[in-house]
Amino acid sequence: MKLTMIPIRTLRSKLLISLFIFILLPVFYFNYGFYQSSRDIVESEMFETNQIDVDRKAQAMNDWAVRLMKTSNLLVSDPEIITFLRDGANWRDEYTKFTQFVSVQKKLSNVHDFLLDGKAGVALLDHHANVYSTWDKTTAAQYAEQVRQSEAMNGEPSWMVAPGVIPVSGLPSTHLTLSRLVKGELSQGGYGVLYIGLPLSQFFYGEEELATRRSSGMISLLAAGDGRIYGDTGSAPVGPDVLSSLHGSSTADQMPAIRTSGGKEYIVNRAAIPQLGWTYYQLMSREDFVGRLQFVQTKSIIWVSVWFAAFAVFFIIMMLRFTQPLRELARSMSRVGKGEFNSQVKIRGVDEVSLLGRHFNNMIQRLDELVVNLQLEQQRKQQAQLEALQAQINPHFLMNTLNSIKWMAILSNASHVSEMVTKLGKLIKITMRKEQELITLREELEYLHLYMSLQKLRFNDDVAIESDVPESLLDYRLPKFTLQPIVENSIIHGNQSPLYIAIHGREQDSRLILSIRDNGVGIPEKLLTEIEQQENRSDAKFSGIGIRNVNDRIRMHFGEQYGITLKNSEDGGLDVTIQLPQRKDVPV
Repeated sequence: MKLTMIPIRTLRSKLLISLFIFILLPVFYFNYGFYQSSRDIVESEMFETNQIDVDRKAQAMNDWAVRLMKTSNLLVSDPEIITFLRDGANWRDEYTKFTQFVSVQKKLSNVHDFLLDGKAGVALLDHHANVYSTWDKTTAAQYAEQVRQSEAMNGEPSWMVAPGVIPVSGLPSTHLTLSRLVKGELSQGGYGVLYIGLPLSQFFYGEEELATRRSSGMISLLAAGDGRIYGDTGSAPVGPDVLSSLHGSSTADQMPAIRTSGGKEYIVNRAAIPQLGWTYYQLMSREDFVGRLQFVQTKSIIWVSVWFAAFAVFFIIMMLRFTQPLRELARSMSRVGKGEFNSQVKIRGVDEVSLLGRHFNNMIQRLDELVVNLQLEQQRKQQAQLEALQAQINPHFLMNTLNSIKWMAILSNASHVSEMVTKLGKLIKITMRKEQELITLREELEYLHLYMSLQKLRFNDDVAIESDVPESLLDYRLPKFTLQPIVENSIIHGNQSPLYIAIHGREQDSRLILSIRDNGVGIPEKLLTEIEQQENRSDAKFSGIGIRNVNDRIRMHFGEQYGITLKNSEDGGLDVTIQLPQRKDVPV
């Protein structure tokens, strides 16, 4: 008997497999893992997490210590500072010493502001009990312990935690202090002492963070190399039994926990601070840890529930994703019903929905091809109509011009005929050129002036034309013979001698605006109203064939928002306005 595989290509099988993989298996896995968890594993993870925090904090402390040490090296080796401490006791009496005092004070300020970011104070003390510092109101007596330690170290750095000479926010505070003896090359006892004090809140933790850590059972300690132990506020915040346990242990030992004489246990993390030669300890009460463990257990139960809900949501999302092709297919059908034949669906997979979408896309493609063929046919019809409209101008204009030549031959001497025929030949040549419908405004004006030269011969210079078009507009394109029919209309119907015609060009709202005005009699208001009402009729005429032809060609090329408008000027005459797009390219 031939075995058949369980179908996995159908929508139903995908939903069932997703339910099993993304809901049942994860729930079983997390329940099993939850009951297999133990206190030792959680304690180890907590210890490792705390150790990362301790290492990071110890590194930050060491960075500060390095900055303080580099600053002290810069100051104790400065020749000007050494000379001033040695000889500058009477700086108030001698101008040279006073300038040294100003320079030294400026150096202290620069070190305070730039090297120490304004967070640590700097002071120099000479052997005459003078204090030069970056703050005010301090006396040599306040530095007595640091001076004693510096002299004992004979130039080596002396680190300690002591009540600060520098107030923080106007209040006394504890500082990490670095003091060094300032010595010259030939000096044995030194010329003075350098003091740098960093607020302990800057070195350890800020007040808010410190309060948060203490509320969670965290205690921070510093153990100096000589056995001194400092807390995060100066004094150690634990009993002597805890201090003795820390003091009596080697820094090389692994010490995850200590027990006090009172029976209280602490989990201990530590890290070395190389620059100080000290060790940073973090103590966490085991009692607080047990409370955290219970919190973690409760949190785990909540997380299991959250994960179960999350996987349920994920299953719903996947189900929606599997059925999304059906929704896309329905939306595409709706768009096709509205005439959007480029709306194809994306094909994913080889299931039934994909097969349906593939057949739908094939149908849309065939419909789109039919629409494209219809559009091409429509374009060919419009082009034929455009060529027919263009052809209407040529015999109309040619008959008017030949009529002018005939009457000139009768009423004038024959010498004018040759000139008119020559210019007429040029115009006929331009008219018969059909390879390019859109020409530049510059070319259109040249054709217009050629035409006007014939009309001036006809009317004995009683017709004058003036054009005022900026150079920047001359390269815009417009349909050929746009201006000539309008000017011809003014000559024929202006009924004014002499007749003046003015052409102006400008830019407005990203459009090319051409205005043709004459001083003729204009158009009666009744006739003008009829023209406006007939503007959208295919059988209407503005004035003969010419202006209507121009208006139709403009709209066929650029759209219904462009074209010609007529109105009578307030000063008399006709005002024709042509609106065109600002286009310099030649459409293919």
